[in-house]
Amino acid sequence: MKTSGGQAFLRYNPMYLYPCWWIQSHPQLLNRSESPDPSHVKLYLERMDIIVEADNLENVASIRCPALVLSAQDDLLIPTTMGDEVAHSLQHSHRHVFSKGEHYYPVVMAETFNQVVMDFLNNLNNLCPMQPLNH
Repeated sequence: MKTSGGQAFLRYNPMYLYPCWWIQSHPQLLNRSESPDPSHVKLYLERMDIIVEADNLENVASIRCPALVLSAQDDLLIPTTMGDEVAHSLQHSHRHVFSKGEHYYPVVMAETFNQVVMDFLNNLNNLCPMQPLNH
């Protein structure tokens, strides 16, 4: 991406984010003709470097509230093992792995994604009952 330029980034980026069956029904993702803002490509590359270099797993253990850890089995960018590590490090984690959807599973599997999130949110009182405030 650094050497092939913004146009290549714009054209091929969806191939790493969406499953091929989704791209087949949304071909416009690969036929984008606009020129990307060079600062967006630069920012994306900087973010990727930060993600690759960062290891904050020890900080995750300090999270005390219930957390929903999501991933997709076929995600090419973030393997499910990373989500497993995060979930294992959390005291009150709830894990869900989508069987498909790749990196953009919230878009590709929107109905299922929304249901999983809503089930988690609706069940929060059972997961972490409110404690009375001491004044």
